[in-house]
Amino acid sequence: MRYLTWFPVEQQLPQISSVPDYENKGIEYQGSPRKHPYDSQRILLLAHLFEKEQQICYDFSLNDVLHIEELENVVSFEGESIRLLRIWVRKGSQAFQLTPMEVH
Repeated sequence: MRYLTWFPVEQQLPQISSVPDYENKGIEYQGSPRKHPYDSQRILLLAHLFEKEQQICYDFSLNDVLHIEELENVVSFEGESIRLLRIWVRKGSQAFQLTPMEVH
């Protein structure tokens, strides 16, 4: 997943208008946001960054994101500051869940 571009901490996130009652209308996900490689209307969210066996990449349409909340940044093993978000995605919407695997 090295080709995925970070949303640097100082860069503005896509503007999302918070939907009233988003906590009941959506499902919460947490992770580090990435720019979608070719679709500006989508966002990638990398979850479980420091657990290689459990890393997951979620791919959401920005139209289905009801609310974005910034969490505290964490620091990688290389000393890089990593932005973390909590987002609420509309229940029933279509998304992708990508998990790494080893080919045998």
